Amino acid sequence: MPLKITPSSFPNRELDLTGVLTRAVAEELWRNFGGNDVLNWMEAERFVQSLRVQPAPETGRPGPLSHEVEPRPARRTHAERPRRQQPMREDEERVTGPLPVY
Repeated sequence: MPLKITPSSFPNRELDLTGVLTRAVAEELWRNFGGNDVLNWMEAERFVQSLRVQPAPETGRPGPLSHEVEPRPARRTHAERPRRQQPMREDEERVTGPLPVY
């Protein structure tokens, strides 16, 4: 069963991507791991076959992949860490030497 895509700009035409995807996966296997070309092709075919998803039936029931997706919370760019309390200093105290890094 081939993997086909129907472009929205040409809804009456289908494009078969099975060979192209298999070739791309086999090439990446070869590039990263070397090995036997035939074995890489067989593994790529097995992977492409696993990508096939059956469409949900038109019975109104949700399919296995048609659930509501909850939005993810915003990511923090850095971890929050507690601030150290600054030591109490009197107004006229002079600091000599290196300053502590907090």
